Amino acid sequence: MSAQDQIKQLVEDFKTKPLMKDKTDAMGDGLLIAASLSDDSNELSKDIQAQVDQLVIEGDSSVEAAQARVDGDGKSYNTLKKRLDEKEQEVTAQFAH
Repeated sequence: MSAQDQIKQLVEDFKTKPLMKDKTDAMGDGLLIAASLSDDSNELSKDIQAQVDQLVIEGDSSVEAAQARVDGDGKSYNTLKKRLDEKEQEVTAQFAH
């Protein structure tokens, strides 16, 4: 039975059971299922973020990206962004003069 089906059953039980204890038990069960789903979702989110972070780290290690971090004068930069930012500042400064 899926978590959604379990919750639907608990809600139905809550509506139909006459005793407060039964209703309290059903509410507790529902909260435990919700907490479990929340924990599972949080772990999945962390796992996906870790995978994305790893892809970003590994993603620019290609030969082409490595070549792009070196400018026409042979100066090498740690990141392509750093190279582009520096070159943009140089061009902006040249236009200012």
